[in-house]
Amino acid sequence: MSISTDPATPAVGKPSRRAVLASSIGNYVEQYDFGVYGYLAPILAPLFFPDENPVAGLLATYGIYAISFVMRPVGGALFGVVGDRLGRRAMLSLTVLLIGVFTGLIGALPTYASAGIAAPILLLVLRMLQGLAAGGEYSGAVGFMVEHAPAHRRGFFASFASLGVYLGLMSGAAMATLLTATLSDEQLATWGWRIPFLVAIPLCALGLVLRLAVEESPEFERFRREQGAVEATPLRTTLRTQWRAILLYIGMTVGGSVSSYSVITYLPQHLINDVGLDSDAAFATSLIATGALLVTLPFTGLLVDVVGRKPVHLTAAVIYVVLPAIAYTIADDGTFASALTAQLLFMIPVSLNSAVVTVLIPELFPTRVRATASGIGFNVSYGLFGGTAPLVGTALVAATGTVLSVAAYASVAALISLLVCVFCFRETRDTDLAADKV
Repeated sequence: MSISTDPATPAVGKPSRRAVLASSIGNYVEQYDFGVYGYLAPILAPLFFPDENPVAGLLATYGIYAISFVMRPVGGALFGVVGDRLGRRAMLSLTVLLIGVFTGLIGALPTYASAGIAAPILLLVLRMLQGLAAGGEYSGAVGFMVEHAPAHRRGFFASFASLGVYLGLMSGAAMATLLTATLSDEQLATWGWRIPFLVAIPLCALGLVLRLAVEESPEFERFRREQGAVEATPLRTTLRTQWRAILLYIGMTVGGSVSSYSVITYLPQHLINDVGLDSDAAFATSLIATGALLVTLPFTGLLVDVVGRKPVHLTAAVIYVVLPAIAYTIADDGTFASALTAQLLFMIPVSLNSAVVTVLIPELFPTRVRATASGIGFNVSYGLFGGTAPLVGTALVAATGTVLSVAAYASVAALISLLVCVFCFRETRDTDLAADKV
């Protein structure tokens, strides 16, 4: 099987569908875990930190959440080298295995009451290792999908990576909703919180089996066949030749990363802790909104294939600039309907933005160092800016007393992405995957 750049490329074959499934399940498990951790943060905080100051405990819990994202650029570089040297399949098999191990171990941790300071330290170490493994997961999976895809359907293929991400976040919200609705506070605090982390073990085992069974990327095989060898020093070559493309990708995605993580992970906790909405209602609105998003993702993937990446990104960026203040003001009304309306409004730019920034992961970087370069670019943007959004949001509201400070932060980030798209980005819809782009 080979990649064609001819728009008349035939329909996708079974190997490509298997590649989509194998790639998506890793994205699903990765985001399921991060979603569960984010949604259960108020429950985990008193279990792993002294409860004299609830805000401090919550900030510490979000801090550990953020630190795991900070580890992602390191993981992106580390596992990216594996992908560019040994192949995409080897890299993705390794990442899904490690994510399963580290996530399962979190579910077996002792709490502060039984282990004292060792409990938050162990949680921190496992979250850091988990973030390291996750650093090679999403960007690697997207590249694997797109390298299997017909050239004229790369956006559509890449949309299934986003589908896996938000399905994982939705499952995390569903698990949190189910646990909080069916278990007492005592049951949740003693053993219930462990269940979602332990569930990741069989899911990752399934992902490993699927990834070992799928064919290697045809684009990577073509490159290795034509060159007679793989890139000898992917990281050094990336830092020397791809820094412009990495900076471009970070600039293009910072707005979406801040806004999407702010609304999907931070907003439900704001509704519970600051607005006073019942936790079941807050989780339910997030679940419904994310479900609506899932329906749109394949269509926005097709849209970027038809009209191009730039117009769709510009549309999403403009909405991201003006929407946060409106949506957060609506959400602060404190009702189920207002919370749901705010989140549904956000899902419009999230869907549009996801379609673009996902397919750009492989399109901005050449085959020879795609796994390494995209791993660094994606994880710097979504790790340092997206992953810290709940922590920044909590701190901003604590300092200012208003959620509009979070809205302002998201709007400024979106404005940066808008300007980068206008002045720095050239359309990549018809780009050759093998060639340098910037």
